[in-house]
Amino acid sequence: MYEERRVVYLHALTPAHPGTGQDIGAVDLPVQREVHTGLPYIQASGIKGSWRESVERDPQSDSQLIKAAFGPDPASAHEHAGALSFSDGKLLLFPVRSLVGMVAWVTSPMVWSRLVRDVSIVGSNTPPPPPALEAGSVACASKACLKDEKIVLESYAFSAAGDGPGSSAASSCAQWLKGEGALEPNLAAFIAERIVFVPDDLLRDLTVHGAQIVSRITLGEEGTTSSKGGNLWYEELIPADTIFYVTIFARDGTRSQNRYQAEEIIGLLERRKPLIQIGGEASIGRGLFRCTMSKASK
Repeated sequence: MYEERRVVYLHALTPAHPGTGQDIGAVDLPVQREVHTGLPYIQASGIKGSWRESVERDPQSDSQLIKAAFGPDPASAHEHAGALSFSDGKLLLFPVRSLVGMVAWVTSPMVWSRLVRDVSIVGSNTPPPPPALEAGSVACASKACLKDEKIVLESYAFSAAGDGPGSSAASSCAQWLKGEGALEPNLAAFIAERIVFVPDDLLRDLTVHGAQIVSRITLGEEGTTSSKGGNLWYEELIPADTIFYVTIFARDGTRSQNRYQAEEIIGLLERRKPLIQIGGEASIGRGLFRCTMSKASK
């Protein structure tokens, strides 16, 4: 059983490419998406590998503690399993263009309900419930993205009151995230007042149409894009300022090679710097995430 549990919030500081998912037509390299919802996510193996690389770069880290936490090298994988367990990174807030207020961070009742469930499992401060949305309605945490009681997200327009039960519940959720430290400190107030709850299927569509598509090309043998070997491709990126969350569990070691207590294991993660790189294309600045770890009660 796991003795220590945490929720970690991942705030994308740069566009990220946690790929590759299934082909989506003209896009050669799409991002990973959940099969049942179509929402972007980050596979647990990518998060675990990135986190291990981060702690291994710390000269003060104990190599034996790292081995106990993450497991031995592949050649010695038969010796014992790592004491840490990572979940997939689930989408929490997705930034989209807004006609008013420049940008809104959208989520949905289903996404928020999953957060409530997962945080409850960890035993941390449970979030408030999401607002109940009527058909074709949205709920805004404030009036920051409203004009004449309407909101326009990408090409979708809605009537959305700036007060009432729905907006009150959305505001409570936004303030809970702010209080948990899940939002990047310099932007916490800006993001909190621009959180919008949209219907579940609309969130899925917004993550498709609101994703960043970039074209890239390799140089040919002669160092140009038109000579032999030139190759053009398109890839999908998660926009900067997208927020995911991941649950992490730690157990006590069960073998002599893994003698550390769960508190020491989780402490290895708590001591690391708040920045990790996840996904491909690190050399061009992709996938930098700020990490915030919650405090869990046992």
